[in-house]
Amino acid sequence: MCRRRSWAVAGGVLIVLVVGSACTPASPPVPRTSATHVATTSAATSASALPVRTDLGPLLARFPALDGASSASWITWGLPGGGDRLSPPGPSTYWIQAVVHLGADRVAALADTHHAVPVAAPQLRAELAADLPAGEVLGGPGVDAAFTGDDWRATAYLLPATGDVVVLGIDD
Repeated sequence: MCRRRSWAVAGGVLIVLVVGSACTPASPPVPRTSATHVATTSAATSASALPVRTDLGPLLARFPALDGASSASWITWGLPGGGDRLSPPGPSTYWIQAVVHLGADRVAALADTHHAVPVAAPQLRAELAADLPAGEVLGGPGVDAAFTGDDWRATAYLLPATGDVVVLGIDD
């Protein structure tokens, strides 16, 4: 009788551990206010370097508000990560971080139209950190909404002094 009870307890603990670990998100989104921003990083990819891309087509397809961009540096990654990992069934999550040059006039117009306010600078992965220009950073809910589409949620940062936009996007 005592042996049966201990097996039942051990089985219950094992179920709780398995279910609890399977439901823990890799990187929960954090709402941005004027002092914080959405973190778009994944523990699964934080240790590996990602290739920096410069092609504009994929960015414009995902974020139409970037139309007219003249250059970009960007990275993308996703879960499941591939390689030696097995892909679980169900939807996947993908991230994009981009530093895009739109021009000072376009960035000023976006800031005015979407009521941008000063915000903290975004934290970018190491691959793009050097591409983040110094200077005042503007953002807010209206700016985020301008870059968010049907499939991608975005947190966008405007850098008026350089005419750049930083987009942190997530598709889940």
